[in-house]
Amino acid sequence: MLKQGFPSLGTRCFRLVNTLPLDNHRAMRLLLQLILVTYGVFAGWGAPAASVAAVVTNGAAQIAVAFDEQCEYLLLREVPKTKKEVLVATYIITRPSIVEALCHLAEHKVPVKLKFDERQSDYAGMKKALEKLRKAGVSCTAVKFRSSYAQMHDKFIVMDRQRVLTGSYNYTTTASKENYENLVLIESPPIAEEFAHAFDRIHAKN
Repeated sequence: MLKQGFPSLGTRCFRLVNTLPLDNHRAMRLLLQLILVTYGVFAGWGAPAASVAAVVTNGAAQIAVAFDEQCEYLLLREVPKTKKEVLVATYIITRPSIVEALCHLAEHKVPVKLKFDERQSDYAGMKKALEKLRKAGVSCTAVKFRSSYAQMHDKFIVMDRQRVLTGSYNYTTTASKENYENLVLIESPPIAEEFAHAFDRIHAKN
């Protein structure tokens, strides 16, 4: 079912067959498992429909998966393609190349919205990134929590409500260069729309 793709991403990046027919029952299961496993959720075949926000029953989706040092490459390949809107939900963002990519879009009149964990605001690298992002016109919103244990733990980017990048990958140098990470690209307007709705629902939890 898997075939190697994106040669420039290296041997550790694979793509599902170029067009995945989601009205095929087996393909549907595989797609939903991949999305849920990305978030560390076990999805058995008997999982109730309520356990997922959206199920695509027709049309097609394309999926690419990158690991470790290739996550940054996939992100920087996809984000600059955005024409209308970028929504970024993240715990932290400090990686200069990613900050630059978002600033470039904002400076070229593409609306960019960022939501991040408020506790990271005092970190020097985050302060520098936020200053640059805001100067470029990026809307930056700190998400606050009353509980000391709660976190803004989402990590996803919605591009033009057509494509989504999501996975374990944090937008930091450590994640880009040292960690074991994964990043999944999902090209599906219905799925992207659900992530956009999730972004809109993110707010302070007091």
